[in-house]
Formats: sequence, C-alpha cells, structure tokens
Amino acid sequence: MSLTLITALATAMVSPRTDTIIRVSPRASIAIETFNRGVVLSVSEDDRLHLVGAELTYEDGKVSIEVGAFRAGSSPVQVRVPKTANVSVEMVNGALDVTSAPADLVAEVVNGPISIARSNGSIRLFNGSGGINVDNFHGSRLEIESISGPVLVSRTSGRVIIDAINGGVVLSGITSTSLAVSSVNGNVSWSGEVTPGGSYSFETHNGNIELKLSRTANLRLITELQHGQFVATFPASAQPNGTPIRSGTRTTALFGAGGAIVHVASFNGSVFVTEAVR
Repeated sequence: MSLTLITALATAMVSPRTDTIIRVSPRASIAIETFNRGVVLSVSEDDRLHLVGAELTYEDGKVSIEVGAFRAGSSPVQVRVPKTANVSVEMVNGALDVTSAPADLVAEVVNGPISIARSNGSIRLFNGSGGINVDNFHGSRLEIESISGPVLVSRTSGRVIIDAINGGVVLSGITSTSLAVSSVNGNVSWSGEVTPGGSYSFETHNGNIELKLSRTANLRLITELQHGQFVATFPASAQPNGTPIRSGTRTTALFGAGGAIVHVASFNGSVFVTEAVR
C-alpha cells in the first residue's frame, strides 16, 4: 500500500464528514451549533441522519454538527434526523426553520427568527431577538422564552408555557388544557377552546389582554387589574342578578356553566372578552 493511500485513509478516518448520510441510534443525541448560518431541520421515518452544508462527528452514539464563524458559505445547514432523536440547536446569527420536529428539541437562537411547523413531542425554545412562530404543534409540552420580538402560536394542543419580555403574544386555534402566558411589555391575544377542568393563565405588566371566546364557552374568569378595565362584549355572570362580582382589583365572571378556570392579570392594561369570529 502506497504512503499516499495510507495518508488519505488516515485523514478520512479522523476528518469530520460533510454532506453526509449516516445511520444513528433511534434515540441518538444530536447537537447542532452555528455562528452565522441558518438551520433547516426536519425528521425522517428511518434511522438515518442526512446532513448538507456542514461537517459532523459521530462518537459514542452522539452526533456533533458545528459551523464556525469563519466557515465559507451563506446557505442554511440542512439536517434531517430520526423522529425519535434528541436534538439541541445553538445559534448566534441566523434563522431556525423546523419543518417537522423530533421527539425532543431544545433550541436557542440569539439573533434570528424561529419557525416551527407540524411537530409533536417536547419543544423548548429560547430567542434573543427575531421572533417565534409555532404552527400545528400537537405534542406533550411547548415551552417558549423570548426576550425581544413577537410570539405567534397557532393550531396547538398540549401543555403550553410562554414567557416574553418585550413583544406581544398572539395565540389562535389553541386547544390546550394547560396554558400559561406571561409578557412584561406587550399585549396578549388568545382564541381557542377551553376544556372543563383545564387551567389557563394570562399575565402582562404593560399591555392589554384579549380573550376571544365562543358564546358557548364554559369557564370561570378571574381577573386582577391594577390600572385597567374589564370589558366583556357578551353576557357574563357570577351572581343571581347576572353581573360579575367585583372585589377591589379582582373581578370574577362566569361564562356559560363555568368549568375551566381562567386567571388573567395586568398591572397597566385592560382585559377584553370578545366573541371569536369563525
């Protein structure tokens, strides 16, 4: 065997792979890190990992994909993983586009938008700036932390927890039975179905809260307002004369037969209960 061939084989054994298809364990741990490149993430039905536009290393059942600050190219890194994999994504600058998510996804993007579509499992997202958009999530848990930018969640079920600092939160078509939404500076808007026995809470320090309900909704709404008003555009009652009960900063209103418990609080803002448009 020639020295040139031996050197080539040795280099191939130790060098990271690029534009690669490899088989991994179904519950493989996959870590993706980029500095100035976006990522497009999707899942496959088999046990293969498909990678385009980056290098990887695979050792002891763990896959590492890294794109440093000085790597040439501007196209997003494309990664397709087994749907049962555990994936972590850390990005500095760039967009994260998840067209379908694996069983467990943890993603942190410092500067750039996050988009999630058609996903199940458990998802935890952190965004510094750029905004978050989640559509058609039907997994066990969706957890979002956002520092700056809008948070949009639509057609979603499962447990949902959202903490935003600067930016509004808009939720539409929500069928979750456990929902907690908090914004420091921004309005909160929600439309969806409430489930008997479900638990829902909405809080904002500076901003209004709007709940869009159907006229057949059954819930007990408890509001805490320091500087704002409670306004309902269709009848609510909590006592025999058909008017809400007010005690200090708290208002309790019954819609339908009750059932779900909804807590709403705002320091500088009002609460509006309006009829959902179908």
